[in-house]
Amino acid sequence: MDTQLKQPKSEEHTKPSENTADQYESLVQQEDEHIERLKTCTKLILDALAIIDARLKSGHRESRMRE
Repeated sequence: MDTQLKQPKSEEHTKPSENTADQYESLVQQEDEHIERLKTCTKLILDALAIIDARLKSGHRESRMRE
């Protein structure tokens, strides 16, 4: 996936510090979004593992390995 920001031609001649600041803010926002997604995935995985563990401990028939 291409993560580089594309700049419109109209922005190429603006102050470099403004473009850099805008790019930085955009990257910080993207990072925050990725962190939230990772937290969600981690929680879902841990919840699934907890359910599996509980079923195995209770002797749930469908969770047992077939011999």
